[in-house]
Amino acid sequence: MNALLSLRDGRKANSIGGGGTRINVWEKLCKLSNDLLTLKDPNGRDIFPHNLPKNWKALKRKCEQYEAARRISEEEGYRSVIHKSYGNKYAAVVLNEDAKAVMHKLISMHNNLNNVQIMEEYNKVASLMDWKPIDSPTTVENWRQKFALTTMAGNKGDKALKNTRMKQIHREAPTQALTYWTLDGWDAELFYQKKTPKTVKKNGEEKRYMYTTYTNRKTMVVVLDACEKYPVGYAIGDHESPALIREALRNAVQHTKELFGERYKPLQLQSDNYQKKVMVPFYEAMTKYYTPAALGNAKSKIVEPYFKRLNVEYCQKQANWSGFGITADKDNQPNLEVLNQNHKFIPDEATVIAQLEAIIAQERAKKIDAYRAAWERTEEARKMPFGIEEYLMLMGGNHRTHKQDHRFGTVYRVHG
Repeated sequence: MNALLSLRDGRKANSIGGGGTRINVWEKLCKLSNDLLTLKDPNGRDIFPHNLPKNWKALKRKCEQYEAARRISEEEGYRSVIHKSYGNKYAAVVLNEDAKAVMHKLISMHNNLNNVQIMEEYNKVASLMDWKPIDSPTTVENWRQKFALTTMAGNKGDKALKNTRMKQIHREAPTQALTYWTLDGWDAELFYQKKTPKTVKKNGEEKRYMYTTYTNRKTMVVVLDACEKYPVGYAIGDHESPALIREALRNAVQHTKELFGERYKPLQLQSDNYQKKVMVPFYEAMTKYYTPAALGNAKSKIVEPYFKRLNVEYCQKQANWSGFGITADKDNQPNLEVLNQNHKFIPDEATVIAQLEAIIAQERAKKIDAYRAAWERTEEARKMPFGIEEYLMLMGGNHRTHKQDHRFGTVYRVHG
């Protein structure tokens, strides 16, 4: 309202148009106010949320009431915009301990009853117990807010409780390279078309033809150094697997040799719990400190928001972008009608792989200077060289070393 009143005062001098026609300033200001609600961030949330009146007459009346109260004092001005029923103790419904227990149980049920349903079920019990019935769903909502800490596990789950209500540990990114690596798989939000053979029986005869699908996506495992959020390693495949994870870590170790002239291991490595029986021994051999991510805690892995940034900064600008995900706001998703009409222009698999490789190349180019500087700051005690014997034994790379056994005059290959 302060901004609207300031704009009103600035436009008073220009409020008369040509020919003596008066232009209603408040109509323009109301349109500006309403347009703010159309601005959304990538998650679909309002950038400038407000609950000002949508009608220009009501907006004018509200702002002028606030202006008149503000002339008395600044505090009185802000007091004028607070609803009279806010904090009104007489409007609160007092429940005894048994009634609170019933309300708590209804709110925490796993089937997530809405406020009206809870009010109806509560009133059924209240009629039997001679309690005062509830006559408004707003009362249920008030109790829902009061009980949120103890009911969320029942109707939202332990994951939601841990991520929103429980104590959060805030961390700072390391300033030294190869101190902390984290990795995860990402179903890249880029469609590609794929042809697969299909056999159909018709009139007793088998006919074979190529069937084309247009909604295929590649999976990329990224190894991210928390220092400078540098993508030190990656691998692209059809789905996440132990082999793809090993390939991404192999790529990361090889990249350290490209950057620093020698292969290095990270001081600490974090991953999720995917295939942990198979992968944990491998991870523990890769680092000094292996730290699995906490189950159900999405905030424990910094690589998750990194994937989201890649999606917004790179993938969303491509014609074959597949969207944000099934839980995102529909208003921020691509137009599926246009995608379907132009499905034949969706690129093939090789093109999408090239797109993903280009994304990593751009990310590395932006951050490589800062990452090299971070390596210069790294303490010698934190640098963990990865010897060639240990590397070949653990990583199983693609290097081939030719050795000759002079006793038999034969040459054999050691696959790294």
